[in-house]
Amino acid sequence: MLEKTKEYGLGPGGTQAYGPGVIHSTAHPHKAWVVRITGTDLDAIPRYHFRAKTDHIVEKV
Repeated sequence: MLEKTKEYGLGPGGTQAYGPGVIHSTAHPHKAWVVRITGTDLDAIPRYHFRAKTDHIVEKV
């Protein structure tokens, strides 16, 4: 089961770094652009879709 550990907002020009394996949301209450820079090839690692209401894996991508 996933549990929220932290909630915060980023203003214009704000950034946040995430360590390996950290699950995070890019949801934003207003129109926003999200720029993702990764340190690894995301096509080479398993990625999953989760059903938010149940925290269950829906499919492996």
